[in-house]
This record gives sequence, structure tokens and C-alpha cells, in this order.
Amino acid sequence: FALGMHGHAGLKFLGAIPYGSAGTDLDALAMCASIPSSDVILCEWRGQLHLPGYAVALDAKTETVVLVVRGSLWPEDFVTD
Repeated sequence: FALGMHGHAGLKFLGAIPYGSAGTDLDALAMCASIPSSDVILCEWRGQLHLPGYAVALDAKTETVVLVVRGSLWPEDFVTD
């Protein structure tokens, strides 16, 4: 789940997913987590100072609710971390 929070452009740049595989951040998160995109309940991709990017998703396989908090992606994130 955590890897998917870096968004589709970041994941393509890092080589984590192939170009053309995910067109949106939501699709990238779902692909990395192996869940349907409809199981992502809430997400905020743009982090702000003291408010990191996050998502809430359902993992039917393990029957859990998952809270994903993105780590440092931008310089401002280092202050939040």
C-alpha cells in the first residue's frame, strides 16, 4: 500500500510501475496494493505542511481497513516527518 502513495508519475519515474500501466494516482495505488480502485475509500494526494498525503482503503483479502500515510516525497514533507 505505502509504495502506491507516491502517485503514478513518481512510480513511473522510479521504475516501480511501467509507463502506460496507470493513468491516475488512484489507479497506481490500487495496482500496487492489488485491490480494485473502488476499494479506496478516501485519499488526499497533495501533502501540506504538517498534513502528509494519505489514503484509507479496504483490503478484502485480509478483511482490514488500511490507513496509508505517505512518507517524504517533497522537501516540505521533511518538516512534517
